[in-house]
Amino acid sequence: MVNKSQKRAKSSTKKYQSFKLHGNFPTQKILLYAVLDLLLGVVLGYVLQPYITSFITAYAAGSAY
Repeated sequence: MVNKSQKRAKSSTKKYQSFKLHGNFPTQKILLYAVLDLLLGVVLGYVLQPYITSFITAYAAGSAY
């Protein structure tokens, strides 16, 4: 018969081996976040670029609102 502390020890060993293998996050999740980050950057850059450039131009001309 296996008591609770032995079960806990086995599960923590499995978790540690998984952590050693994959780090904190699995590789797939890191890649997913990287792709989503790039996509968000592209979309926000495309959407916000006209506003940013017009603000910079107005500020450089001395008439920032």
